[in-house]
Amino acid sequence: MRKIIIFVLTLIILVIYGCKNTAKYYPQNIIDLCKTVGKLECNGDCVDGESMTAYYDSSQKKFNEISNFELTKEQEEASFAIHSSSVCGECYNKFELKNYEGFKEVDCKEFFQAIENKNKLCNGCVETISAVCC
Repeated sequence: MRKIIIFVLTLIILVIYGCKNTAKYYPQNIIDLCKTVGKLECNGDCVDGESMTAYYDSSQKKFNEISNFELTKEQEEASFAIHSSSVCGECYNKFELKNYEGFKEVDCKEFFQAIENKNKLCNGCVETISAVCC
């Protein structure tokens, strides 16, 4: 019986310890940024509330800061992160990071942490391209 109790307690400790180690922790500046970016005020049936911001490594390629209504194929391929949002119709706030399969939707904190990490690795090379509708 004593061995079972020790085994169960050990298992509980491992589960609790393992859970703490797998949780993602983000710095306060990322948390605050997501609180700001995450607030969308929906305007119902408007027509000019869509935007897209793409993040790319400017040491590899250089683009104008603003694109027309959408990113070109070249701009999208050069980007490693894209934030899309709309305050019209079905409002949305979408954060995507590029992986080996293409772009994958992630949460806001993971998105901005990845941009911060990339910017540190490349000594401030991350720049943005914005595509705004209307």
